[in-house]
Amino acid sequence: MRKRIYNLIAAALFFSGCTSSFIKLDFSPKDDYVRQFGLTESRNFYLNAEIGDSLILKWSNSTKGGYRNGSIVAADKYIFVSDLAGRIYCFNIETGKVKGFLDYKGIILGTSVIMGNMLVFASMPRNRDYTDLVFYDLPIAKEMYATEIEGKVLTELLLTERGIVVINNEGWIFKYGYRGEKLFENKTGHITVSNLLSKGDEIILLSDGGEVVFIDAKSGKTTDSYSVSETSLNNGMISGEILYFTDYEGMLYGFDIKQRKIMLSRDMKDKFRMTPVADDKNIYIGGLSGKLYAINKESFEESWKVDFEGVLNATPLVMKDKVLVPDLNRAVYFLDKRTGDIERKIEFDERVKLTPLYYKGMLFVGTDDGMVYAYEVK
Repeated sequence: MRKRIYNLIAAALFFSGCTSSFIKLDFSPKDDYVRQFGLTESRNFYLNAEIGDSLILKWSNSTKGGYRNGSIVAADKYIFVSDLAGRIYCFNIETGKVKGFLDYKGIILGTSVIMGNMLVFASMPRNRDYTDLVFYDLPIAKEMYATEIEGKVLTELLLTERGIVVINNEGWIFKYGYRGEKLFENKTGHITVSNLLSKGDEIILLSDGGEVVFIDAKSGKTTDSYSVSETSLNNGMISGEILYFTDYEGMLYGFDIKQRKIMLSRDMKDKFRMTPVADDKNIYIGGLSGKLYAINKESFEESWKVDFEGVLNATPLVMKDKVLVPDLNRAVYFLDKRTGDIERKIEFDERVKLTPLYYKGMLFVGTDDGMVYAYEVK
């Protein structure tokens, strides 16, 4: 009897550790997987694909907690959703059934990253001044590597060809390889709450001091820094050789990465938190005023504007023919990309917090109450 009680206690202690469940998948990495926030290291939510007009709700399911303004990642026939309660869920895209989940007793602010067969994410234990960077092997269903990073990682992880890059709230930048090994650790001297980007062999940091900072992707050393604003810079994205971003005062900038200078700027007279998106013609960005703007990339003139009379925080998904706009007023809008005309509106019970994901002919939407909705698109 005592032995049985001991075994039950040991089992309870084991399952109350970092993970109370697991995710086990067998797949080979492919090019069409959605591996990180912003689709790629350029952070540009643009897909050169058409989306049909017929939407059929195929399934909906819930996670434990809500979301911040992140995104969903996908591999094979599965999507991965991180919530603020410290869980990562894996859903089968065809059935909506939970394939598995990981339960970490901290806060997971950012989107998970799919690096090969690894699921990589940052978990912040509550009331502790450090962040755990976790490498979870999906085929083995086991945490393979974990490293403790001093400070808080408040921005999205950056996946590059050679590893994962993170920055903490004190301006220290770290890079880790595919086996969880530390490749570099350096102090940038710059604080940021904006997401890191990458172009070629350079990492780009948009600082709270109004600077565009270039960091060598191999060594982690800062190579250049250019002051462009007197206020903090918001999230940016790269299209071609141009880096687009806004600042706290509402200026929109186009920064030429090769020439290292601002090519165009425009006072938008709005406040922004959203990451902009660009196709071959326009930049699309929504403000806290509820207005979505399409700005011509060459002239920086306004192509069109739509006022949703809500709050636009989450980044839209821009496709070949449409712009899919998540609104905190509990809706996703489908806009004609040429004119800005609203073609369709899907309403929800809660605020839409995640950038919509279009993957394998399906559209996925996440709302603030932890619900994930999957639509078959025809």
